[in-house]
Amino acid sequence: GEPFYRGAVVTPPVGQGDGYLVRTADRLVTVSPRAVLPACETTLHGEERDCADNTALAYLSDATLLHNLRTRFERREVYTYTGAMLLAVNPFVALDHLYSADNMARYRGRPLGAEPPHVYALADRAYRLHRVEKRDQSIVVSGESGAGKTE
Repeated sequence: GEPFYRGAVVTPPVGQGDGYLVRTADRLVTVSPRAVLPACETTLHGEERDCADNTALAYLSDATLLHNLRTRFERREVYTYTGAMLLAVNPFVALDHLYSADNMARYRGRPLGAEPPHVYALADRAYRLHRVEKRDQSIVVSGESGAGKTE
């Protein structure tokens, strides 16, 4: 099952101990007031709005962060920033359009956030901080076995 469900509040709690009546994609459920969290924003046309940087989410919680990652993943945007950290969700398919010399050049000398999130941006930033500002850098790559870290 899903750890979080997106839904719309139909009715708020009426009395003490009551829950919200919430409509999910396929049913009506009663939900404890502590379990109802604000959701990610939508566009004027009701489409899901995602953020290239999780710190730009209007509401930051486990649910909104995971929802943002999923929304971006479904759009084949596998990289998302959280400040200066880069989160990558392995698509388990080749995304050749992301990795080319032209794309690498696009990120060269640009600050984080000037272009869509990418491992090239993080690598360029670390390189520049090391070469120009003489600051030691490290990049931590973490993930489960078989998650695609060596790619």
